[in-house]
Amino acid sequence: MKKAGGFHTPLQQLLLLEERIRLAGARLPEDTDQDKRFHGIKCDVGGNNCLVDIRLVSEVIEDKHITPIPCCVDWIEGVMNYRGALVAVYNINRFLHQDSDDSAGPLIILRYDNELSAIRVDQVVGMQKYLLEDFRPAEEPGDDVESLLYYIDASIVSDDTTWQRIDVIRMLDEMTGRDPRLPPETKEDAEQALETETETGGVSS
Repeated sequence: MKKAGGFHTPLQQLLLLEERIRLAGARLPEDTDQDKRFHGIKCDVGGNNCLVDIRLVSEVIEDKHITPIPCCVDWIEGVMNYRGALVAVYNINRFLHQDSDDSAGPLIILRYDNELSAIRVDQVVGMQKYLLEDFRPAEEPGDDVESLLYYIDASIVSDDTTWQRIDVIRMLDEMTGRDPRLPPETKEDAEQALETETETGGVSS
């Protein structure tokens, strides 16, 4: 499905189809107004059931080639080419120091403030609509910016499962506002290891 300047992503096509069906049908009751619903991408982040606002999501893709950035913190995996644009890839589990097999999960492409970013999660399990009135406010997050709770703004129980809504804008602001460079002592260790590997031809004793 082509639009001016390019193609709709699968998620955008789904939302457009839903909107056409809605407009073609009878007028919806007021209590099902779209402004009163939250569309969420359901995902697993370090064993936590999380929701990401679908309005911020351009696409969900499987892993693709990522170019690492030398002497960079480990939660920035690198950059990748996404539809002709260089996009930074952030690993949520590493940023939050959560135990997870975080190397093979899907990437959620986000568009925020006309900028593209990618966050890696453990698994994407689908998407679902919820009534906003059914959400309950999150507990006091505290001051730990490297805790998942710091970025949870609300939660909802669905089919006996609690889903936590991530404020991904807050998380992106925190990650992009950090100095991505390794601390001097860590950077020096990394450079020395690389130099040693080069001198020995990659063969360790």
